[in-house]
Amino acid sequence: MKILVKITNQCVSTYNKSTEGKEFISIVESLDDGYNIIANREDNDFYPQEDGFVLSGLGNEVFDPNYPDTFEFGDYSYYITDVDTLDSYDDAALIRAIEANGDISQFEVV
Repeated sequence: MKILVKITNQCVSTYNKSTEGKEFISIVESLDDGYNIIANREDNDFYPQEDGFVLSGLGNEVFDPNYPDTFEFGDYSYYITDVDTLDSYDDAALIRAIEANGDISQFEVV
């Protein structure tokens, strides 16, 4: 099982200090599911290319198919990560973000 997370830079007004800018978006079954969710969320700034890369409306690269778990939109990024890798110490801010926006009980956190 994987989760999709949005991370906002500290210099952006929507940055949440308590979650270190992390926002839980969704549980995803695969990287393709995460890609589709991000494409729908960012439809006005998401331009897939024939080579698999995705560009923003300004022509900036936001997705590289060599790194299918990362999407960079400048002020914020999306990451797809395995739930199994969550650690209660190292990922405390992410766990708080999940608690704020979802149900943490469905995840096994070490």
